[in-house]
Amino acid sequence: MDERRSAVRVAVRLPALYRSGSMTVRGWVADLSRGGLFMRSHFLDRLGAEVEVGVEIGDETVKAAGLVTRLHHGPRDRGMGISFRQLSRREHRKLANFLIERRYQALSLV
Repeated sequence: MDERRSAVRVAVRLPALYRSGSMTVRGWVADLSRGGLFMRSHFLDRLGAEVEVGVEIGDETVKAAGLVTRLHHGPRDRGMGISFRQLSRREHRKLANFLIERRYQALSLV
């Protein structure tokens, strides 16, 4: 596990739209935290790319500005790690509520 991660990640499968200066891609978010996400995609951008990502959470979309911090070229889990750089208070609240609900559901199943 990457020692720099400070936020708890939650496994998900949520549709997302990724946009940078060089590409627009639809993909799936595989894990999500208050600090970022891992998006599965056949198409990869470059490390350091500044991006906007929209993650569909139920009837809402959480939109954030971010930075590509990791690329994974695996055959089955190809994708990009994106660190959030800017979330509005409203977007942060939607994300936090979703993560709290998911973690509560996971604890209830144990």
